[in-house]
Parts: sequence; C-alpha cells; structure tokens
Amino acid sequence: MQSTTKRPIKLSFEELPRDYAGLCQLHLPRPVKSKFAHMQALGLINALLGYELSQDQTDYLEALTLFVHEYERQFVSAPALNPVELLKHLVEENDLSVGDLAQLLDVDQSLASRLLSGNRKITPEHARRLGEHFGVRPGLFVGL
Repeated sequence: MQSTTKRPIKLSFEELPRDYAGLCQLHLPRPVKSKFAHMQALGLINALLGYELSQDQTDYLEALTLFVHEYERQFVSAPALNPVELLKHLVEENDLSVGDLAQLLDVDQSLASRLLSGNRKITPEHARRLGEHFGVRPGLFVGL
C-alpha cells in the first residue's frame, strides 16, 4: 500500500523488500509532482544506493530515478557552479596532484597551480580537455 503519511520514508537498506511488489507496496513508483513526493522518492533512492541490489531492487531504483530526474529537470534549478571550485573538487575527488593537472592540460605546474587558485582563467582549450577527462560539459569550466 502506498504511504499516505506526510512524513518522509526513512528506512535502512536492510528494512527494504528485495522484490518489486514489496517495494511497490511500500511506495508506488509514479511521476513526482510535489516537493513531498520528491523527498520521499529521494529517501528510498538513498536507502538503495551503495548496496548490491537484487534485479527487482535495481528495476525499482531505475523507475524512481527516472521520475525524480524528470521532476528535477522541470522544477529544481541547479546551483551556479564556480569553475575554479568545480575544478578543485574534481582534482581532489580524483586524487590528482598539481603535476597531474599540468600534464592533463599540457601546461607547466605553475600555470596549473594558478588555475587552481583562481589567479588564471581557464581557457576554452583547458575546458575542452577537462571536460573530456572528467566526462562533463566543457562549458562548466568557463561558467556556461
């Protein structure tokens, strides 16, 4: 049965059913049309992430994710990203050194360091290389 409470669903992975029907009894996957439904779907998605899932759990997660993605595409605006902060984050998350960044961009280490500190602007060519390497839109690195 679909949850009718106005509280978010907070369950641990161990509490979730392994079969699709059981998951649907907990929360029926359907288009997200409100902040509350968005919050509930995100709670279930977060409970499923990071675990080895059954095929039914994987299918359920995929359905919820599609509905959440569509809602966010229409109603949730992404925060503006600071290109330098994005670069710092990606360098840190990928455990890269200033030397690694310099090699990636085919520049010397001092220029890579100045890019990371924000003392030099990221050029369109740098953005292209960074986008290819990190698998993101190059425009993010030049504020687009």
